[in-house]
Amino acid sequence: MKLNKGLKQSGLRVWPEMLAQGLRWAFGLLWALPVLASMAFGSPVYAAPTISVSLPATSADIDFSMSEVRSSAFKKSAAIQPSVTTDNPQGFTLYISSIDENTSLDNGTYDHINSIAAGLNETAFTQRTWGYSLDGTNFNPIPKASNPAKIAESQLPATNATLASVTFGAKVAPDLYEGTYQKEIVFTAITNAIKTVSYMDTGWNTITRLQWLADQNTGHDITIKRGYSIPYPGFCENIAYNNKCFANTAAGTSTDAYETILWTDTDTHTIYFYSEKDIIYVNEDAKGMFNDIKRSLDSTNITIDLTGLDFSKAKDLSNLFTKNRIKSIEWGNFNIESAETVSKMFRDVEPTDPSNFSIDFTKFNTRNVTDFSYMFNGSKISSLNLNGIDTRKATNMAGMFSSMNNLSVLDVAPLNTSNVTDMSSMFASMHSLTNIQNLSSLDTSKVENMSSMFSDIGGLTSLDLSGLNTSSVTNMSYMFSSSAAITDLDLTTFDTHAVEDMSGMFSGMTNLSNLNMSGLDTSSVTNMSYMFNGIMGMSTIDLSPLNTSSVIDMTSMFQDSKNLTHLDLSGFDTTHVENFTSMFSGVNNMTTLDLTSFHTHQATDMSSMFMEM
Repeated sequence: MKLNKGLKQSGLRVWPEMLAQGLRWAFGLLWALPVLASMAFGSPVYAAPTISVSLPATSADIDFSMSEVRSSAFKKSAAIQPSVTTDNPQGFTLYISSIDENTSLDNGTYDHINSIAAGLNETAFTQRTWGYSLDGTNFNPIPKASNPAKIAESQLPATNATLASVTFGAKVAPDLYEGTYQKEIVFTAITNAIKTVSYMDTGWNTITRLQWLADQNTGHDITIKRGYSIPYPGFCENIAYNNKCFANTAAGTSTDAYETILWTDTDTHTIYFYSEKDIIYVNEDAKGMFNDIKRSLDSTNITIDLTGLDFSKAKDLSNLFTKNRIKSIEWGNFNIESAETVSKMFRDVEPTDPSNFSIDFTKFNTRNVTDFSYMFNGSKISSLNLNGIDTRKATNMAGMFSSMNNLSVLDVAPLNTSNVTDMSSMFASMHSLTNIQNLSSLDTSKVENMSSMFSDIGGLTSLDLSGLNTSSVTNMSYMFSSSAAITDLDLTTFDTHAVEDMSGMFSGMTNLSNLNMSGLDTSSVTNMSYMFNGIMGMSTIDLSPLNTSSVIDMTSMFQDSKNLTHLDLSGFDTTHVENFTSMFSGVNNMTTLDLTSFHTHQATDMSSMFMEM
């Protein structure tokens, strides 16, 4: 057995200080670097892993002015980010605590600032209390030395890993005595226990075997889980278990192909992952691991229990649960800290009871994922709580929620989109969606592709786009197309100077009656084909904001917008347009059409330009 302990040698000092003459109060934060040791005991004897923890600075201050003290102000320290280095293959756990059982900030024998008693928001602090936070908003009580609080954990070796950002907050009171208020705080990093491990085969190899074993349980609901016992040693090689047991060990990780196995008990209709090792690591390439287990052959339900499977090394988790009729998922410790892609993870998932199916993102640890594209595409989940999802490194959210036809309300506030470049089809074809909550909270400053972002949203009648930063967008093709319930669209806050493609942008918006494009910069747009195709709720469109000097393609630009009666295109610059095909085709109620500014010397195709007018 191997034990590893962090020795709490020193920590962090925190004090508020009332200066001479009482002109201000200052909370000074000082700490010394903790010294940690790692020890090993028992047999067999392993080389003890090493571990160290460091802090980025030696002090931080919180200053209170006299007026702030009189008003019982609440203030926070700068964030403190301990970093950990360890060569332990099973990683580390980081804790925080007081140096002793007393958790108050003390001013000698005169006064105290007590720790908060329970978790609370920064706005709920009472006078003379303090606490710590991991998100800068929600605060926790200061833990006693006998019961330190875990603030970060990793299942991997680490080099200067910064997994926690700790902020201290305090609320003062007008009657605080002069003096120094202080408490020593200790950060402790401990290496996780070393365990025996086995490694699972790739996702696609695993699902091939799972599908075969599922076939042995045709017509029955199936449970998939880790097993801790087998009928007898070596049973998997017995002919009696032919087609009921398969070796599932990753190539090159063991001399024993049966170190990790998959087998089914056809009496209980359970499929087991089994190894005698402590940990079963899921393969780095876990793509499609549970993909379409029943191959759509019957409508039986699947229960998946991930407890006992370690996903911390998996990098590719795309298509993980795709096309399954799922009764429930027990997440266990679903730590996917190495994951880079979760694309199509829940694509076409059909919960047995959508109203009671939930995904606990607090277990996921998606801080390294860059690709969230089509993560929930086509799934029949009816409620989605995104709290806990970490999208700080996300660059691709294309189609992330597309075709979720059972979802009526979606709150996107938990999403960090500061690095996202692709939001194409992000909300497309959500036919039951009536409300996107906190859309304005999305940081779209780096987004380049918004094509079809809001297309074909059946129940959404309005969109507040005022908070979207579109300064980097180059593609807005079909951005709102076929969202037939929207009646008013205000684009006055859009910065479109970089947009090159607006093809089909408003096509099929059959009930659109008010479109405000004033302020749009379309000087870079080359493609306006199908831009206003099939708009049925307007008799005219104010086209004066459009700069068409770079446009090459105007194919079917107004085609089948049957209720248009008047269009003033006198401001159109068509000197570079090559394709006018079907531009006004099917606009059969038109009474006034001003084309006096049209130049067609570059045109290569004008076929059906005025057909059926």
